[in-house]
Amino acid sequence: MKTRIKKLIIDACKLDVAPEEIKDDAILFGENSDLSLDSIDAIEVILAIEKEFNIRLEIDKEDALKMFNSVHSIVQYLGEKFASRL
Repeated sequence: MKTRIKKLIIDACKLDVAPEEIKDDAILFGENSDLSLDSIDAIEVILAIEKEFNIRLEIDKEDALKMFNSVHSIVQYLGEKFASRL
């Protein structure tokens, strides 16, 4: 699942990196981001996840900060909220 999420991030944000180059705990978004992704990239990732898994993410700011901290946190969040649908 982590590799799948990494591929979604790479495709959605048009990154020139391989999935194995993204650490599971790398900070994805914000000023201290390991990938230098911004809020527009976050929207692109949300849309890619929704499309890939055929789900609707209705998240508030608190959930967004928790969910998008890292690849690991995305996988964990999706597992908690949508385990039966993934």
